[in-house]
Amino acid sequence: MFTIGLYEKSIKFLEIGKDNKISFAHQLTENLSIDNLYTQNKLSDSFINETSEMINEVLSKSNTTSHTSKLLIDTNYCFANVIPLDFTESNDKINSNILWELSNYFPDNYKNYKINYHKLLAGSYSEDIKETLIIAIKNNFIDAIKKLSKQINIKISSIDIEHFASEKYFRKISKKMFEGETIIIIGCKKNRFDLSVINETGCIGYDYFLFEDSDFQDKLVKFYLKNEKKYRELQINNIYLYGDESTSSVYKIVNDIAKKTKLILSNPFYEIGITENVVSEIVSEGYKFVPLCGLALN
Repeated sequence: MFTIGLYEKSIKFLEIGKDNKISFAHQLTENLSIDNLYTQNKLSDSFINETSEMINEVLSKSNTTSHTSKLLIDTNYCFANVIPLDFTESNDKINSNILWELSNYFPDNYKNYKINYHKLLAGSYSEDIKETLIIAIKNNFIDAIKKLSKQINIKISSIDIEHFASEKYFRKISKKMFEGETIIIIGCKKNRFDLSVINETGCIGYDYFLFEDSDFQDKLVKFYLKNEKKYRELQINNIYLYGDESTSSVYKIVNDIAKKTKLILSNPFYEIGITENVVSEIVSEGYKFVPLCGLALN
């Protein structure tokens, strides 16, 4: 399965062959900003054309024989939060409650989002009221992705979000790595951290925080300790990290405070294996490709 990831400042590519090994991996980072797909709430045809040309060039070099690809979008391009929802209420009432939540964050354009929601496995307030993960993406960003997809030389079969594709990766390889266990996964970015508590069947809990400066150490410590306390009864033994260049710094910080858990910088190139076609220079950065592997394996 071929996969393409649209990140804030890069485009990543990965293919897993029929032998379930990674057969191709590549990343574009030069002069890229996916924000430019739409500017001032209008689609940018020139940038969409330029981006599709770059993608098509990599597709040609990959020599892929696949006719379809899955598309990944950066978690920064979605709104995700956990709220209590009463599932005895009608669908209209549930949707109204979700819109009210969005309106607190985006009072001017909360109706201009595509929304999905998922019940979490833990965190019930009562038998009927469940902690629920809501995910929303701006309609104009979706329109830009659809237009871009039509201009690349491979059919897009599905679209997923970076962090939640990473959850799928760890569940997929769970039988080999942590059968029967509950683990934490942390997605690391220069301006955002996402944390999920998962097991083989689904997501138990989710949290995130955003920051604007490089001095995030204290905030990260508080964020981690808050979630460690919340899920202390689950006896979590392993934490897996993935993300961008900030991931190694996060590893050092969390490793100092996570005394009872083993911290692992995930690398799919080692965890699931590669073919000789994968260039050696990219193998050490496997933690950047976890989400794409999650897409390709599912």
